[in-house]
Amino acid sequence: MTQDLFQQGEIVWAKVSGHPWWPALVVEVDSNTKQGIRQAAVNFIGENSHASLPLSKLASYKDHYYKHTLFARIGLSYSIMVANKILMKKATFERILVY
Repeated sequence: MTQDLFQQGEIVWAKVSGHPWWPALVVEVDSNTKQGIRQAAVNFIGENSHASLPLSKLASYKDHYYKHTLFARIGLSYSIMVANKILMKKATFERILVY
């Protein structure tokens, strides 16, 4: 998937330095550039955190699923389960935030 295809509401893998790739919901893709780099605001699934990241730090959830889930630790495994439920329409991100 090219970086231009990330859209608001999409589940992606997001990478913050010092942390593993983590499932996240794209909140907004900034059309403005910061030093020539487009950014996206994301909310991390299963975590009470968010970040604004360059699009190069996002990856397709489906295309990179196996790569990022192979050695997932417990907290990450829970977030992956929640992301999968959202994608299967068995849960919504808003409903998950309530728990």
